[in-house]
Amino acid sequence: MELQSYDGSKFNIHQSLREALSMMQTTKSSTLPGGGATPSSATAKIPDWSFDDEFDGGDETCGRVIVNLHLYIRDQEPGFRILVISRDPGAPMELPAWCRMTKNELTEMQHPYYLITLKPDLARK
Repeated sequence: MELQSYDGSKFNIHQSLREALSMMQTTKSSTLPGGGATPSSATAKIPDWSFDDEFDGGDETCGRVIVNLHLYIRDQEPGFRILVISRDPGAPMELPAWCRMTKNELTEMQHPYYLITLKPDLARK
C-alpha cells in the first residue's frame, strides 16, 4: 500500500513497517521516558526483590501481557507480590497505568521487570 506523506513524498507502508520491525529486533537497548536507556532483556539481570511468584509475558505486547496477567492473578490474595516480566517497550507506561486503574501497587520497576503488590489496601494486617 502506497501512502503520501505531508511533504508530498510517497512511501510503501508495508516496507516501512518491515523496516521498523527489523530495527526493533536488532536494537540492543530501549529508551525509557525521561531519556534513560535500559539493557535488552537478554542482558538484564533479575533484580534482587522479594516476591511470591513470577509472571513472564515473554515477547507479547503489553496489552496481551496485561490481559493474561489479570487472568493469572484474579484468584490471588491481596498483598501477593508478583514479579512481572514484560519486554514490550510500552510496558514502562502501560503497566504503571494498569496498576493505578486496578488499585494494585507498582512496588518496583526496572524494565523489563515490574514488582506488583496486589491490592495492598485490602491485605489483612
